[in-house]
Amino acid sequence: MLLGLFLVNLALCAVLAWRRRTSLLFLAANQAVTLRALSNMAAYGRPAGATFLPDALFAGSRIETAGLTLLLSTGLLATAALAPAKVPRAKPLPALPAALLWGSALLIVAQALATKTILSAEYASSDQLVFSFAPGGATALAYSLVLYELYRRVVQGHFGRWKAFAILFAILLANDYMKGSTGFATGYLICGALVFLVEEHLRFRNAVVLAVLFPSVFIGASAVRFVRDRISSEGPAALGDFGSSFLQNERQTARTGEGLENSANGTQYACHLLECIALEEAGISREWRSIYNPLIYTFEPSFLLGPLGLSRPIDAPEELREHYIHGGGIFLVGDLYWNGGYPCIAIVLVLLLLWWWLCDTRFRSSFFWATCYFQMSPMLLQGIGYGMAQVMRGTITGFLVWGSCVLYWKAAARLQPRPPFARVPLGPTAWMLPRPNAVPGPSSPLETLPSPAAAARETPRS
Repeated sequence: MLLGLFLVNLALCAVLAWRRRTSLLFLAANQAVTLRALSNMAAYGRPAGATFLPDALFAGSRIETAGLTLLLSTGLLATAALAPAKVPRAKPLPALPAALLWGSALLIVAQALATKTILSAEYASSDQLVFSFAPGGATALAYSLVLYELYRRVVQGHFGRWKAFAILFAILLANDYMKGSTGFATGYLICGALVFLVEEHLRFRNAVVLAVLFPSVFIGASAVRFVRDRISSEGPAALGDFGSSFLQNERQTARTGEGLENSANGTQYACHLLECIALEEAGISREWRSIYNPLIYTFEPSFLLGPLGLSRPIDAPEELREHYIHGGGIFLVGDLYWNGGYPCIAIVLVLLLLWWWLCDTRFRSSFFWATCYFQMSPMLLQGIGYGMAQVMRGTITGFLVWGSCVLYWKAAARLQPRPPFARVPLGPTAWMLPRPNAVPGPSSPLETLPSPAAAARETPRS
């Protein structure tokens, strides 16, 4: 069953990429690598990279339960992937406030200068740090704002599609790939490629773009992860055995219990899922806290916790660390199962898939949908591996950005000087005043009546 579900999710990836449903695509991709890892665990036992976990975690009954959870999520995902969509008529997208764009540009530049590249310092070491700069979630906000503005200019004909994609790739290269970070940047890169390079009615070109894009992105990200700890000391020679090592991981699956899926965190996500199942079966449940805690995190930002004496509820990855050793994060399906078993997966995942489907199919139609899409969708490739808190963060940020921009535009409109009679006063004589931008015609009902002299001339004489 696991191998069959793996192939189904691969097929869903192809369908969703063709339909440009990015959010759903990222769930299918994460499920595919997780299913491949579970399939290897069922065949070969505990993987070599998880020797710190107990053997009982990889029992056949628990792997079977993991397969059933992914069978449920795959069925729901397939329904959303194949559902037809009637795209509303597109409305002109407004330009973002200049302060937002300048702030995003300054943050991106500061982040690029804050750390050295992996060419000159080992990844995640103290030598890589130039000066302390930790923007946190503001990085995703800035990237999404830039991605929206690039898309708006492409739609309005100010930028070419390849130019916009090149600008996005340059930002990700300077701030992420050259620093050794891959997961976050790859989500934005794939989202930008689907938005800019895949066009309707160009089926052959779209097929070529997709056939080249996904293998290139996967191999490129895997190469960065392979050399980021060694290239500063070994130089270009660190890439010399990448190809052989990359394929050797797959050849040694029978011995190590893990293959290429490990390059995409598949083994880690599969372990998350098994750990969450074990805790739920032991009666240690989060009782739906992962569903509503993201709202608390939003309105209790970390920089206010100390001054106000506040404390946040513990997040799911941190609570999971109290029970098992793991490398961070928590796979979304496992997080949902840990909060309430199959009912939680069914209810919450249906709502998530509906929201993602709406954003994927309507982001071209209005500013609201475009803002929600660009703030949420690119983060999901990595965010699905960090549980509900990360998944909800993009959605909440999208609402906050949209509301802030609307309030800003309304306030700016009220502060602008108005021409005379721009606002018609209320009262019984309001109709007597000329209306701005009115259709030429009588300015009052009296003008529709003929004058006495005209009436006398038009009256026939007997």
